[in-house]
Amino acid sequence: MIKAGLSFVAISVMFFIYTSVTMLKECINPNTNIAS
Repeated sequence: MIKAGLSFVAISVMFFIYTSVTMLKECINPNTNIAS
């Protein structure tokens, strides 16, 4: 159970960081398309 909880937290953190970086990139360069 502990390993499952840690892996879930790790995935959540990674997803949060990825989303934050994507949002930052959009703020810095609004003309860039997310899909590319």
